Amino acid sequence: MYEFILQIAVFLSLGVILFIMARAMPRIQSESEAAPQGSKFDYFDRILAKIPLNKLDLLMNSFLSKILRRIKVVVLKIDNFITNYLNKLLKKTNNNGTINGGNDKPE
Repeated sequence: MYEFILQIAVFLSLGVILFIMARAMPRIQSESEAAPQGSKFDYFDRILAKIPLNKLDLLMNSFLSKILRRIKVVVLKIDNFITNYLNKLLKKTNNNGTINGGNDKPE
């Protein structure tokens, strides 16, 4: 019970911290807009504006799609291998009638 109360206190305090940070975000954004020209923030903004994020997003999506499809094929091949092995084992068990010294019998 003591741990539960401590967990509630920790998560409640994290929630309060997030609430305070969310309320302060508009003030932080307005201060960053007032940054003078030639500052390091302006330099980084110009560099980030040159990066084609839409193209990168499309490339990442296509790359992840291909990789996930290949992983899916590998997983399905492993599944088929295991299923075939289990079927062979079941047939072997049915022919002999016992497996593991007679402890396990198929239905």
